[in-house]
Amino acid sequence: MNPKYQVCWGNIKDLLNQYHESKHPKDPILIQDVCKFIEEEFRLCAPHHFFKTQEEHLQVDDIIQELLIKMIHNPLLNDVDHPKAYLMKVFRNQCIDAGRRSRKKEIKNELDYIEHVDTERNSPESAMIDQESVEQYKRSMAQLSIKDRIALKLYYAVEWLTDDEIEWLAQQSNIKPHEIRKRLSYTVDKYDLTKLFDPGDDDEDDKELRRRRMERFRRRVDRARLQLKQKLTEY
Repeated sequence: MNPKYQVCWGNIKDLLNQYHESKHPKDPILIQDVCKFIEEEFRLCAPHHFFKTQEEHLQVDDIIQELLIKMIHNPLLNDVDHPKAYLMKVFRNQCIDAGRRSRKKEIKNELDYIEHVDTERNSPESAMIDQESVEQYKRSMAQLSIKDRIALKLYYAVEWLTDDEIEWLAQQSNIKPHEIRKRLSYTVDKYDLTKLFDPGDDDEDDKELRRRRMERFRRRVDRARLQLKQKLTEY
């Protein structure tokens, strides 16, 4: 069924204000269409590691539902001039917090390069193991192709990008390196990051084209992760 309201990032703040400022009974279709749009956008840009198991699917579901409930009960602040950037940043921060809580489990179960880790927190032995695993990770990452390294870093940790990798992105996107660094410092939308990696003229307001682009990029990340895991097992 087609939505009653044509929701986009350009009118989402007005629609939310319209909902919150209206008298009871409020239009349930309005907030339903707004929430559906935001949920789809969140899912397109959710960090990749939230989609590997059913448990992690439920984790991202919880984050999205919590944010949607807050929007249903509270209007956006008046000084929010860019709802997309604001909401994506809030969503990303929630995902980062959730990721940090499960960081040890993720490293152990998915990258599988730390074995027999000393469970005693802050012990010298544990610190040595952590340092060794980081060095193994760096050596393995350096053996990947530059495209695979950049894809992984864009998805998981843009701050790890090296000068050579920034230069590659600059050549790929025809944007100066200092401008690439500037964009990386404030961009929270994974879709925007993929356009640095794989420039194209697709319409960002077309949901199907956005979905295809994100799927294409996630396939690249999946292949790179598999290559990295294989390299790590060689040590």
